[in-house]
Amino acid sequence: MSLNAFARAVSSSGVVFVVGTGASAALSGKAPTATWLGLLESGRARAEQTTTQASGWSALVDMQISFARETGSSEAVIGAAGMITSALGGKDSQNFADWLRAEVGQLPLQDDRLAKALCAYPFPILTTNYDDLIERASGRPSATWTDAAHLQRLLAGESEAIGHLHGTWDQPGSLVLTESDYAAVVADAATQALQKAISSVKTLVYVGFGAGMADPNLGELLKWHRQTFQNSGVHHVRLCRAREVDDLRREHANDAIEPVAYGDNYEDLAPFLEAHLQPTTALSLTPAGMARDAFAEAREELALNMRSESVLEELLDVAHSGEAGVILPPILSSVPHSVLTRRRRGSGAQRLPRLHAADIARSDDFVVVVGDEGAGVTTALKWLANEASRELGAAAPIYVPFHECRATRVPLGAAIEDRARQLGLIARRGDAVPDIVLALDDFDPEKPRVSTQVMGELAQGVAVATYVGCRSGREEEIVGQLRSRGVIPRTVYVGRLRKSDVEILARCVAPSEGERIAAELIEFLDNEGLQRTPFNVTLLLYLLVSGKAPEVSSSISLLDSYVELLLMHGDPHHAISGPLTGRDVEAILTILAQRMVEAKVDRFDEVRTLEVVQSAIDSFSWPASASEVVAFLLGRRVLRRDGTEVHFSRSAVFLLYAAKRASADPDFRSLITSDVFWYAPLVTRYAALVRHDRELLARSREAVLSVLDQPLELGSPYDVMAPIEVIGPESHKELAVTQAPRLDIEDYDVPEGGDRIKYNLVLEKMRPPAVTRRIVEFSSAVLRDSDQVADLDLKRDMLEKVLETWGRVIAMHSFDARQADFQAYLTRMVELSSDDTDWKSDEDKADFIESLSKSIPVATAVGGMTTKLVTPKLEPVFSAAITNGGFQSGAERITAGMLFAVILGAPSWPQQVMTLLNTAENTWITSSYLRWMCEDRYVSGPPSDNLDDVLKLCVLLRDRAYKYGSASDRASALDGYRQGLRSARLADRATPADKEDTVA
Repeated sequence: MSLNAFARAVSSSGVVFVVGTGASAALSGKAPTATWLGLLESGRARAEQTTTQASGWSALVDMQISFARETGSSEAVIGAAGMITSALGGKDSQNFADWLRAEVGQLPLQDDRLAKALCAYPFPILTTNYDDLIERASGRPSATWTDAAHLQRLLAGESEAIGHLHGTWDQPGSLVLTESDYAAVVADAATQALQKAISSVKTLVYVGFGAGMADPNLGELLKWHRQTFQNSGVHHVRLCRAREVDDLRREHANDAIEPVAYGDNYEDLAPFLEAHLQPTTALSLTPAGMARDAFAEAREELALNMRSESVLEELLDVAHSGEAGVILPPILSSVPHSVLTRRRRGSGAQRLPRLHAADIARSDDFVVVVGDEGAGVTTALKWLANEASRELGAAAPIYVPFHECRATRVPLGAAIEDRARQLGLIARRGDAVPDIVLALDDFDPEKPRVSTQVMGELAQGVAVATYVGCRSGREEEIVGQLRSRGVIPRTVYVGRLRKSDVEILARCVAPSEGERIAAELIEFLDNEGLQRTPFNVTLLLYLLVSGKAPEVSSSISLLDSYVELLLMHGDPHHAISGPLTGRDVEAILTILAQRMVEAKVDRFDEVRTLEVVQSAIDSFSWPASASEVVAFLLGRRVLRRDGTEVHFSRSAVFLLYAAKRASADPDFRSLITSDVFWYAPLVTRYAALVRHDRELLARSREAVLSVLDQPLELGSPYDVMAPIEVIGPESHKELAVTQAPRLDIEDYDVPEGGDRIKYNLVLEKMRPPAVTRRIVEFSSAVLRDSDQVADLDLKRDMLEKVLETWGRVIAMHSFDARQADFQAYLTRMVELSSDDTDWKSDEDKADFIESLSKSIPVATAVGGMTTKLVTPKLEPVFSAAITNGGFQSGAERITAGMLFAVILGAPSWPQQVMTLLNTAENTWITSSYLRWMCEDRYVSGPPSDNLDDVLKLCVLLRDRAYKYGSASDRASALDGYRQGLRSARLADRATPADKEDTVA
């Protein structure tokens, strides 16, 4: 950095002076104890005079002081300081305090010119000195590192105090002198965070530093700075004599610290500072007389804006959550999320690594950020702009929505000027806007009059770094126009949250419950067809953790709370759109959903939407405008516009409001329950909402009977299997615990698009497996959610028939013509994801593929029952069905009943399965899949009172599957199996350290 560059630095607001012992020496007329080594020599002398030390103590201290004087070693200084402090009785002793008062507190103020020159600048002053010479010269107060809050105010320009990084003489407990003292400062998170934040966004000007530059406190800061800002745009200054420049430039080659000569002699420092004071008179000042750091304030305002938009923030203690609170770095990829998903599903495709948002902010000066509505593009833009501004230092982040660019001569420039005035970067229109980092959101090339002008301004370089956000599908045109103007941008796509990302957020707001909440939340999102965007995830986390929503098991209620939060942020009676409250807008939405269902569509054109909304408003005689209501709902993401059409943002939201209307309007309810197959998704929402419609439960039973009345030849999964014959003493050596075959399938979000509402499917046009699956799914959901129907016999009969239908689903999917294609696909996946070393033989690989292929239909039924049927409230109904002989015959019903018992997980589930086994044949499902499920419950399940019963059930299933040559062989094999299960459970519960010990 040249001398002129230093002058430019102090003419801006982002400067902090850091003052060393050289300044104290100048202020005190070179008093010996104003320097580190002089103070230590006086301490050694006082210890000799006031205490008795072991022979050779003084010589050892002198040796360290001499070594420090010759080499500048901070380690030697700290070692000597530790010995002296201990000899004087420690920092809490009166002897130590008296020494500090005499040698530091009474330092003479011989020449105050340097202190006045420093204090004439409206910048914060930090020092590593223990004395108060600057305070005595200026009349300013002190603040030490032990008062982090005061230091924060000082660095923000709200206090004129002198900040003492190593403490002050009159507060011995704050002194940083010994090795343990330095360790305490390094370990103090608040102090280190402040120092690191300042060094990354402000220019530090080091004044009066010799060997003190190597002390541990500042050394840690410089070490961090080298690692974090290797190519930082923020440079720092060390004022020095001309003869020291070359040596110091080599010393700070990796520190972003540039030596600047103030003259040939120490006496030239004060005149140098006085000469460069004049440019700072133009700076805007705080009430404390400090320079306003407009760039830092702009960053803080944008960070606060991001925090305020996150509903999770009110669940946190922001003071302990960092500046960004719960705003994670954006998830970015080089290709759209939909392409990522297709690639991953394709043959052998590997997951593309995520892009590091911080690297993009650091290295790319023009980026187009692409994503769907609600994907988090706005937050990504703000985060990138803030991070780039932090990296550059002297550039303010400015966020401009494209709609604020009006049809003027320079639409973007005018919008930037307006925002710069709001941030205090300029005083009036026409003033030169300082360097900025621009975040331009929702750019729309389909508005040619404005977009063409804005594109021209972007190409001219209105910002140091530019981030342009747009909807998916617009990026090619935007990039093409930029390239035609000579700008080559980088294009990145906002991705979806993975399970690990959701867990991180969940742990932020609920550390002890994070993993559980994240799992339930992801299940809810997937079941409801909601995408894993930061917006959706944070809203749902807020509802679950704040207690403002029921448990996630009440899916319809959680969805209702989610949409209510979208509309009202929790206050249903607050006016949100003109005179209308949230409840009023909900009433309008129910009517809009009803009209769409009656028209057998899931969207209207904009004209029809406005007509329906206005008709609803008029029917209630409300003084409101349909256009304002629709605009509000579009803004809150409850409705979405695609071209000229308007629809609900997700099918789950549409069905919720249609169900609400059905619960209030008898005629509409009659319409949807008259054909439960046609309106199945809507019927299930309605059932979950009301929970007590017996007539609907009876109609659902009729739908199930229509499936069971169709003839179906059983086979394949229900074929009776003869036990596998095992002969000889070697049988017990067979591996005890088998595992269900599985592929490594990454957790990916629901695909974009594909959310069109399928409530109006035509039965005659559907394949039999699809018809059966649709009927059993909605019938299961109706049964699960009819928990307030007071008719046990009806619910018991319904459960028996629903389970039988799930058993039929297994058979139908096993026979489905597509199963052969699926097995061929599995074969390709196995071939691509493994090599020959993974298999003992080709037969081993073939057996794996066959087992995996057989598992899919069973897993389909198990997954369906888990998501659509299982609830603890059905356990008494299931027990009654078993007791009343509801599972005496029928392979489909018995098999599905056993699977249901396992996933329902009642305390008596092992006995329930054993009871059903008494009437069950030995099939592949019972001998393999059911056994895998039970083994998994034993090995990986939580501690419970029924573990012995689970073990007995596993042994029973194993015993049914094999035939042994002798009783002794059987006993030996089953004993080995039991021991294998017990060992597997112990291994599953071992801590990481235990597992390492075991491996060792």
